Amino acid sequence: MDRQRIQNSAAWEYATAVQAEQPIVGRRRRCGTDTVLRMDRGRVLICDPIPAAVIERISAGGLQVDERVDLSPEELEGLIGDYDAIVVRSATKLGERQIAAGRRLRVIVRAGVGTDNIDLLAHMGASTQEAQARMGMEIAQILLERL
Repeated sequence: MDRQRIQNSAAWEYATAVQAEQPIVGRRRRCGTDTVLRMDRGRVLICDPIPAAVIERISAGGLQVDERVDLSPEELEGLIGDYDAIVVRSATKLGERQIAAGRRLRVIVRAGVGTDNIDLLAHMGASTQEAQARMGMEIAQILLERL
């Protein structure tokens, strides 16, 4: 098939709409909707302040972001089970109890240098990945690649 014929096909139109998350124009509705919806890839809990541009980038990549700053260890332990990833800086401490409570937790991102606030033994026992990000957009890149 030549390129022009492919680009005029319904499959091309559908693939383009999926990528752009736009309504499919001129086609009959299927399953009660004419808009292609993207499934959320995961939930991210941000426990310490990070730049707004980074949060926007993570959200634009299809991840649901919840920013909860200044949580006590008990509050964090109660919340962490509903998230696929957590982003911490130096203020939030991730101990054995918090990591064990993270039932869905797949990625721990330490924004900045060092891991002194993360219980590495508990982290190694869990099935999570850990990554350090020194600059803001590295956080978004790590999350988008690993979730």
